[in-house]
Amino acid sequence: MKVVIVGAGDVGFYFAEWLSSEQKEVVVIDKDENALRHMTDHPDIQTLHGSGSNPRVLEDAGVAKSDFILAVTDSDEVNLDAERCRTVAGKLHCALAFPYLPIQHERRKL
Repeated sequence: MKVVIVGAGDVGFYFAEWLSSEQKEVVVIDKDENALRHMTDHPDIQTLHGSGSNPRVLEDAGVAKSDFILAVTDSDEVNLDAERCRTVAGKLHCALAFPYLPIQHERRKL
């Protein structure tokens, strides 16, 4: 099973680590190279630098051959664009776009 995750923050990292431990093929996309560096400790997780709202980046990540796409960035636009690209992948089983809730982000700072 192949999963593409858009967003290498806390949520994306959690899902990538968990799915990788379950022997799934995982590709993580993020425009922040520093966020992707956290994934380098996990050789089973592939990373791709770029925007998850860019169809070419999603194509390079293998969305057409993926079973799932999880969009978990802090940008609702990027999350929804990535989710919409699921139509590119004929066999995609599920696309999830998580809304970004700034109130949750602000609570973490407290």
